Amino acid sequence: MNNNLITIVIDAMGGDHGPEVTVKAAINSTKNKDIIIILVGDVEKINIELNKYTEKENQFIKVFPSDGV
Repeated sequence: MNNNLITIVIDAMGGDHGPEVTVKAAINSTKNKDIIIILVGDVEKINIELNKYTEKENQFIKVFPSDGV
């Protein structure tokens, strides 16, 4: 793993399709392993989407809980 990783924080609940599209985009973004993505929002809903991918695919994604909208 590169020590010069870029961290990007994203509101996972935003957009018309919520975390389904956001998680998929985050997975695709981390394929080059140069970034870490922190998804902020409803942990349960985000994890439902993350569980559709392997641990290797989502190893550079972290989830941070958020209350409210």
